[in-house]
Amino acid sequence: MGIFDTVQGKFFCPFCGTKLEDFQTKDLDPLLNVYKFTKKAHGSYPSVEIHTFCDKCKSGISLNVARQDLTLIKGAVSHEL
Repeated sequence: MGIFDTVQGKFFCPFCGTKLEDFQTKDLDPLLNVYKFTKKAHGSYPSVEIHTFCDKCKSGISLNVARQDLTLIKGAVSHEL
């Protein structure tokens, strides 16, 4: 529990195929910031682990996304992506 950042993006549950859009992460500076995921990075970059829960199949989902694919859309950033 505690403070986390939100990552918004379009992913699908690997177990049932339900569209998932809101994830949480503590890998960035947890300041309640909101980031948007857009696939733009090519190659190998440091990753951010993001988590959510699928309401349909009741599964916990964890994914890794490249930091370069995240754009701050709400909040203040205190680190460089």
